[in-house]
Amino acid sequence: MRKNTLIPIIYFIGFLSLSPNIAFAYVGPGAGLSAIGTVIALAAGLIAAIIGFLWYPLKRLFSGKNTQDDHTASEESEK
Repeated sequence: MRKNTLIPIIYFIGFLSLSPNIAFAYVGPGAGLSAIGTVIALAAGLIAAIIGFLWYPLKRLFSGKNTQDDHTASEESEK
């Protein structure tokens, strides 16, 4: 029975913590610039990860086929 009474209390506390309240807060210039820098660094890191893990291997794969085809074509033309 104790477990059944604990669950509604946990839900109520969770609901209260997620409900909006008015907050009078000041974000100084140092904290604001740090937050902006963090967002920019996160975006740059994600873009670099996408380029590094997807673009370059695909580029190498497609350019590798072209150079091998050109190499075999040049060997056949020399014969």
